[in-house]
Amino acid sequence: MDGIKVAFHTSIYGMIFSLTFNLIFKSVLEQAYHKLDGFISEFKRYVKPDAAYDNGNLELDFQKKQLEAMLATQKAIEEKLLPYLRAMGENIEDIRTLTRDQNDIFRGRINRPRAIGVNSGEDRS
Repeated sequence: MDGIKVAFHTSIYGMIFSLTFNLIFKSVLEQAYHKLDGFISEFKRYVKPDAAYDNGNLELDFQKKQLEAMLATQKAIEEKLLPYLRAMGENIEDIRTLTRDQNDIFRGRINRPRAIGVNSGEDRS
């Protein structure tokens, strides 16, 4: 009987200690998980930000992509228009030269009739 009594008490004490140990272990483990989640969220926020904390960086990346696209568009337009603009500049310079030459010719003709008019007036007298 004494052997059964010892076995019975041992089983009871074992169950009580097992329940106590499991409750304590679960609460400690729960606290550890909670602290680990806090650490991970702070790590993501300050060390490796994700989209939830990184709206500013996402906006900067978007603006950088827009700027790169605008610069590429500007370069493409420049490459397409540059030959036409150079040709236009040459044409404008040609027009400027022709206008200057025409002005010189026109001034020469204005001055000539005066000289001829003076001579022709003397001839009439």
